[in-house]
Amino acid sequence: MPLLKLELYEFQQEWNNHKIRYYIYSKCPPGCPNVNYFLPELNNTHDYEFKVNLEEYQFIYNKYYSNSDWNNYLSKEIILEVNINGSKILLNLEQKEINIVNSRKIYNILRILDIKL
Repeated sequence: MPLLKLELYEFQQEWNNHKIRYYIYSKCPPGCPNVNYFLPELNNTHDYEFKVNLEEYQFIYNKYYSNSDWNNYLSKEIILEVNINGSKILLNLEQKEINIVNSRKIYNILRILDIKL
């Protein structure tokens, strides 16, 4: 889970700090998403904030987020296949564990092996 969280965080940072070019047919305002969010007046846009129903939020949180047991999310066959192939890959890479340094390489190898994650 920590590797996935780090990967998502890095993607979020990259996305929110890139510049979106003006396009005549786009409904999306141009500029950097972080700037558009924090200072919408700089790009002649406005704050799109809206209130969230707390009961709906709690329901969604309890149903989808509070249970982080991946064994319920992935099938037993996929978990077994990833564990078997992951062990073989680690052995071939002469690594003892999956970490932030080797995780992308292992993920790419699993994709080449066409393991559906």
